Amino acid sequence: MLYLDRLNAVAELYRKQGLRVVVNPTADDLPVFGKDFQVELVGTGPNLNVIATVKPTRARLEADLNLVHYAEVIEQHPDWRYDIHVLGGEGQPPAPKQRPAEPSDEQIREQIDTAERLLGLGFADQAFVSAWAVLDAVMRQRLRLAGEPVDWDTSPCTALLGLYTIGIISLNQYHELTGMWQSQNVIVRGFAPGDAVDAGVVRSIVQTASQLLSEPQPPPTAAA
Repeated sequence: MLYLDRLNAVAELYRKQGLRVVVNPTADDLPVFGKDFQVELVGTGPNLNVIATVKPTRARLEADLNLVHYAEVIEQHPDWRYDIHVLGGEGQPPAPKQRPAEPSDEQIREQIDTAERLLGLGFADQAFVSAWAVLDAVMRQRLRLAGEPVDWDTSPCTALLGLYTIGIISLNQYHELTGMWQSQNVIVRGFAPGDAVDAGVVRSIVQTASQLLSEPQPPPTAAA
């Protein structure tokens, strides 16, 4: 199915909710506060108004530098909601021959202990990377439990944006964790970090992962 077909399928889902939907809206179709937005869908209705970004791939989503700006602006207007969709398909990296398994809660807690031990031994960089790997796994878990599309190639950037969009982390947390992810990426790729890794940063990542892991989970949806 072509991208436009999938985009129209998303639009149809909103129409079934009673919204008047415009695909690829112009400034005239958008609310006053979003006249300059470059988005794929806008839907309006008596009880719900939605602005939606719909990208064909995660790479295209992550390349859009306007997403956080849009979220910040829309957050100031309680009658509006900002949705983000990744359709998948063209441009997706090939799946590994053997798909990696997600860690269990017990394995995640063991990884948290490992990060803390590394930090206690003075290996801050290694603890930073280890702690981030734990947070990455927990973020995927929370998104999956919330019914969001998550796969082996969901990047931390996409996961953070998803958690913010559905209200699990705050905007301040989103900005802070995105900066940490960028620093972690520098270390993992073999570059010299601009600043020494602060032990407080590692503890913050571990605390966030532990909090997400221990928060009450949503009840299973009852069968129709």
